[in-house]
Amino acid sequence: MIAPLWFQNLFAYNLQVAVLAVAGLLLPRLVRLRTPRVLYAYGQVLLAACLLLPLVQPWQRFEAGPGGTGASRIFFDSGAAARVATWPAAGLILLVLAGGTVGRLAWLALGLAGLARHRQSARRFEPLPPVIREMGTHLGVAPEFRVSEEIQGPVTFGLWRPVILLPPHFGEMDADRQQAIAVHEMLHVARLDWIFNIAEEIILAGFWFHPAVWWLVGRIRLSREQVVDRQVVELTGARQPYLYALVEIAAGPGAVRGLVAPAFLNECQLAERIRTLIKEDFMSKRRIAVTVACVAVLTLVAGLAIIRKFPLKAGSVPASAPNPMQTPLSAFSAANGGTPPDVVFNVGNGVSEPVPIYKPDPPYTKEARAAKVEGTVVLWIVVGVDGTVTDAKVVKATDQGLTENAVDTVKTWKFKPAMKDGKAVPCKVMVEVSFRIF
Repeated sequence: MIAPLWFQNLFAYNLQVAVLAVAGLLLPRLVRLRTPRVLYAYGQVLLAACLLLPLVQPWQRFEAGPGGTGASRIFFDSGAAARVATWPAAGLILLVLAGGTVGRLAWLALGLAGLARHRQSARRFEPLPPVIREMGTHLGVAPEFRVSEEIQGPVTFGLWRPVILLPPHFGEMDADRQQAIAVHEMLHVARLDWIFNIAEEIILAGFWFHPAVWWLVGRIRLSREQVVDRQVVELTGARQPYLYALVEIAAGPGAVRGLVAPAFLNECQLAERIRTLIKEDFMSKRRIAVTVACVAVLTLVAGLAIIRKFPLKAGSVPASAPNPMQTPLSAFSAANGGTPPDVVFNVGNGVSEPVPIYKPDPPYTKEARAAKVEGTVVLWIVVGVDGTVTDAKVVKATDQGLTENAVDTVKTWKFKPAMKDGKAVPCKVMVEVSFRIF
């Protein structure tokens, strides 16, 4: 039994996301685009594009047999027979994916509960230094500062009542370092980064199995922190104290894991954040515009290429017919000089699907191989009561003689015929023959 359509679309979509995300992340590195503000905006657009792929691409549609759902689809791949998941395997995969998403959402809920618990147990940080209070007024925010014994690094969360949790040793720091840390966290409040962080966690819950999405979200978060780092230095003019604060927090035991809030420090990002603070990578506005345009075009090309190779497939388009279960064979010409039966059945309504037992791969033409042409030929075929292909009708063709080779080869295939009420019956099915150069 072949993989269901939803499973094929799920596989194709995740492959599209992987190619688009990886290409979109590697290209800025190749052209040495390092401006945090630009990378942050670019990363958000790239993530949005990955999520919207099903909505912005054309879905491949196939003409269905009479009744709209009667025809089965059989997929073959020249050069190697395609191994498709069976229904039980597809169901198991769906169960694992759904279980992972539920587990990740449960982890998110536990993290939110943990933040609420830390907030309740933490004590107010008083008195608040005047310089921090003045900076809050300048930024237009008034978060609640609390000291928690359960964390070792600053953590900011909340939208309507934002809270900044501070580690126990915050009060012992120099005034400049206190200001740098407090301004960093207040900038997160002013920028509403809490909303983006929660949205990213929800996205990761849906793509918990997808390393490219995790990589993309990680780079977005790094760029966000780099943007805030630079804003801190611009506001305070204290680059050195801020660097010392980063290192001092990093030298501690580390923040509590599992909190769904942007922490002041992610040890994995420390080196890149310090490098960005120490070394200013200057690019003119014109160079940034040209570079971003080139990266966007190349990413778009990569996205269009993978969409063309692995398109999403819509449900079959019903064709009008007087009988929802049978199709007059007059739509097909009699093959091999034989006399066709009066009707040909579609899979379903008590009719089993034909099972291929002999299916040689169609050969490449010399012209197609020389031109490196790849493509997919889609055919409606009639499998007779003796298991032979009595006719083939081209639905989608390709170039360089590959269509003719596909038709000629498919007509040599042998099947275990379709059965209805214990008797062999002629049956109409759709097949795809894909030509790929390995």
